[in-house]
Amino acid sequence: MPSYAITGASKGIGLEFIRQLAANTDNTVLAIVRNPKASNINEVASTNPNVHIVKGDVTDPKSILEAASSASTITGGKLDVLIHNSNAVDSATMGLSPSQFPFDAEAVQKMFEPPLATAIYGGLWTTNAFLPLIEKGTLKKIVHISSAMALPDLIKKSGISYAVAYSAAKAGMNVQVAKYAAELTPKGIKVLALSPGWVDTHD
Repeated sequence: MPSYAITGASKGIGLEFIRQLAANTDNTVLAIVRNPKASNINEVASTNPNVHIVKGDVTDPKSILEAASSASTITGGKLDVLIHNSNAVDSATMGLSPSQFPFDAEAVQKMFEPPLATAIYGGLWTTNAFLPLIEKGTLKKIVHISSAMALPDLIKKSGISYAVAYSAAKAGMNVQVAKYAAELTPKGIKVLALSPGWVDTHD
């Protein structure tokens, strides 16, 4: 019975991962969400007994450690696949090109904090929290959901100059994932960043 844990599972790509993985009743699927009462994920869990809702905020080290502990109880101390899908942006400034950023340290930090908190800090804490379970799993896979917006060649060819903080955070996440791969591949753990391409995530 393969086990999967997905962060950012209450909507969008994360919720679809839950739906598709739950379709195979042999899978044990853990939906890691900040709000366990979210209607979308509860609707899926209500019709799929192999889906377990686990409270966890990837931007809070204590919270994600508690989520890993809860997951361990459900899976018997192991995990096959971790999918770090959480994402956040400062929507109000997503449309700005870099030359439009203000000479205001606090304002710029506010723009960068949401994607950095989920992609970089959250990616680090989530991976480290669940790593002991992955080490005891069978498949031993860790996947971080990235974006084509983090690829310099695509950015230059497409002329997409906006979403600066989001793109920078995802690019940094890709490097962080490569560092994990360098560390964990010799231990038989596969770590990769996956870009799903353009996805319509609107409900």
